[in-house]
Amino acid sequence: MKKQLSLAMAAAMALSLAACGGSQSGSAAETASTSDATTEAAASWGDVTLTMWGAEEDQTMLREMADAFIEENKDKGNITINIGACSEADTKDNILTDPTARVTAQQEGSTLVMELVTADAVDQLESAGCKIDNVQGFGTRFIMFNVAKEPWNNVKVRQAVMYALDTEKMITNTFAGLATAASCYLPKSFTNYHEASTVYKTDAKKAKKLIEESGITPGDITLRTTDNEQIKGMAAQVKNDLDALGFEVTIQTDTSPATYAAIDGGEAYDILLAPGDPSCFGADPDLLLNWWYGDNVWMQTRCPWKDSAEWAKLHGLMDEALAAEGDEQQKKWNECFDIIADNAVLYPVVHVKTVSASWDDPSTAPNGEALDGFKGIGTTSMSFRGVATVKA
Repeated sequence: MKKQLSLAMAAAMALSLAACGGSQSGSAAETASTSDATTEAAASWGDVTLTMWGAEEDQTMLREMADAFIEENKDKGNITINIGACSEADTKDNILTDPTARVTAQQEGSTLVMELVTADAVDQLESAGCKIDNVQGFGTRFIMFNVAKEPWNNVKVRQAVMYALDTEKMITNTFAGLATAASCYLPKSFTNYHEASTVYKTDAKKAKKLIEESGITPGDITLRTTDNEQIKGMAAQVKNDLDALGFEVTIQTDTSPATYAAIDGGEAYDILLAPGDPSCFGADPDLLLNWWYGDNVWMQTRCPWKDSAEWAKLHGLMDEALAAEGDEQQKKWNECFDIIADNAVLYPVVHVKTVSASWDDPSTAPNGEALDGFKGIGTTSMSFRGVATVKA
């Protein structure tokens, strides 16, 4: 049990910290609270050693939190929690292992649960006896335009790009069906979903017409991407689609830290394709809208739309929605979603489905251990609330 708890806690904390595309390192503490609640299901743990990773500036906070956790649960076992310093940039290297090794460990029962199961491993793990959870979430693979640079300051050009994208082909080829084309800023599974006034279904003729109406002549552009495997797969399709629209696309791929450092440093990029999922902090529309469209680095410098009349209108509606309730609030959210879709300065191309695999039957699990009550969630990280380890 010691081994499984160590892996689960480390993965949950580290992934909540790094996966959302931001710098809110406090989410490690939030995940620890979730794990705290989860452990109530276990009567006795025996000897347990955990490693909790966090940013250097959070080390004191994490140590205090860990000590409080140990004190609160001292009657359940001999608990040791080691605190490790790990920057957001290095988290993947320290926590995540090679995809093949992760699948092998899950298949052999060395781990009881695996997050972010890749499409090519689903059948393999299901055949081995794992329970597969496939949950639609907010997690986006989004496109962002440098609206401070021509021609991306022209809404018709941005819309032309959106219509040119063969999203369904991306979903089939890159995601093996484990994603959904965006028809709103939120996925359909979310309570506050509203089909946007503009839905970008692939339409090459419309895309070319918008380019003609814009009066621009497509030229050489650079498509910046992060090194996320799904993003790299999408980028090849985006290049093909935009080349067909008349652009000459060069793909430039870097790690997320290097990509955003370049953009924050003033690089005059054209288009960015990247992953992001602020829903790891909650599903409230105000939170999700403010993540990218708030008065922050995204709208100030990365996608400098803040000085536009459209952004001002959007923020007025966001404030009104926050103060409203019920149907009136939803009406305001809907207007926000329409503005975001119509302007397409930063917009989801797809919302991904999160797949997890777990051993839920100890009689068939390789090591005779399984998780009772585990369910996958539609965002990065895992929830162990109410989950217990059981043995055959």
